[in-house]
Amino acid sequence: LVQPNRSPNPHIYEVKKVYQNFLVKPVGLRDYLVEIKNEHFFLDSDPFFIFWKVKSEGITLKKGELKNFKLDPLESKVVKIPVEKFDLDPLKEYFLEIEFRLKEDRGLLKKGHLVAWEQIDLVNYNTLKKININEFQSDSLMAFSDFEDFNNSDSLVSIIGKDFKIIFSKKEGTLKSWKKNDIELLSNGPKPNFWRIPTDNDFGNNMPKRMAVWKQASDTQIIEKVDVEKQIGLVKIKVFYSYKKIKSQGEIKYNIFGNGHIIARHSFQPRTDDLPNLPRFGISMELPKDFENIVWYGRGPHENYWDRKSSSMVDIFSGKVSEQFHPYIRPQESGNKTDVRWATFRNNNGLGLMFSGFFSFNASHYKPDDFDHGIDSPVGNFNVIKKQLHTKDLTERDLVYLSIDHLQMGIGGEDSWGAQPLEQYQISPQKYTHYFKMIPLEKSSNPKIEARDHF
Repeated sequence: LVQPNRSPNPHIYEVKKVYQNFLVKPVGLRDYLVEIKNEHFFLDSDPFFIFWKVKSEGITLKKGELKNFKLDPLESKVVKIPVEKFDLDPLKEYFLEIEFRLKEDRGLLKKGHLVAWEQIDLVNYNTLKKININEFQSDSLMAFSDFEDFNNSDSLVSIIGKDFKIIFSKKEGTLKSWKKNDIELLSNGPKPNFWRIPTDNDFGNNMPKRMAVWKQASDTQIIEKVDVEKQIGLVKIKVFYSYKKIKSQGEIKYNIFGNGHIIARHSFQPRTDDLPNLPRFGISMELPKDFENIVWYGRGPHENYWDRKSSSMVDIFSGKVSEQFHPYIRPQESGNKTDVRWATFRNNNGLGLMFSGFFSFNASHYKPDDFDHGIDSPVGNFNVIKKQLHTKDLTERDLVYLSIDHLQMGIGGEDSWGAQPLEQYQISPQKYTHYFKMIPLEKSSNPKIEARDHF
């Protein structure tokens, strides 16, 4: 939980959250009814402020304090949060947050210290996303002016719009260049990714050997064919992949619209029954290093994972790419963010790229090749060898390595010498499909508006 220099590891916040002694659960959210339980054995709730607020997209809309409310040790009560009625925007999420803070100094803890909290969905993304997927795919919903120029040769597809230019390489099966007002948005285009940098727990359960085929599938794909279809204001490019080692197939489809936005659809179909579980299902790419400034609407601010995210509330957070990497004693997977609705990566001039959908992401100035994967041979039988690297052994690259994932398996932790993540946090080898959108940003672009306008 704590490093040798006494700085906390991110999972200390998860421990604090699950150990907290006040629990809140919804009872009737239409009337803002919640049940609060005091799990202290000997302490009532008098030493604590109980604050509440209603938030939407990072903005506090209503707030107050529960006064004249007392819980004896181990007592539960249903209480109505006194929220004044207000109109809900149908394309916004709303959350009720309740905090328990100290009224006075208590030992090492100062007045106002947060001892417990809960975030409850009022209207959440799962409600919003109940849009018919056939309508989402419908080209009739996406009516844009046509491109200024389009060329489809044997090796490249060139698409030029009012203020953008896209070059797609058929040989590489990805976007070779994407410029907005002559600013390059990509250093290396999207490609399938099924692997993650092994954690200490992964080494303990022999993941590098059990799941090695997924690293091979991530490193090497055969591009079977590339289909290109041109319509007015829309170019569809579909890349068909073959993964020989795992006898499976996949595809990435790019819908490139006349306004320069791109919807990516990544799908995977296993063709054999003897595959191990996947470490992740996603897409990786490289952005220019100066796209260092991140803002995201999802869980944060610290790293969080499928099985370790209860301590990370949904809100709008910001930071630097360089701040997302956590210096564990042995460099490994770190810095992930889950349940992300949108994320922006911008340079200091405000130009950059936005991703929207529902995904997890990981952004770093290091590439996976910089880390220890425990694999000493790319094929055949091999031994798992742990190199015992340290953070000082890594050198930052001149890029932002970005993973946009549908799923990444949990990190486990029941023990570090054999236990795998719980079954509900593993990714079975089956058919998967994931959509997300990529939007070029100008300095004046507002991601909240972009996300709603193109929902």
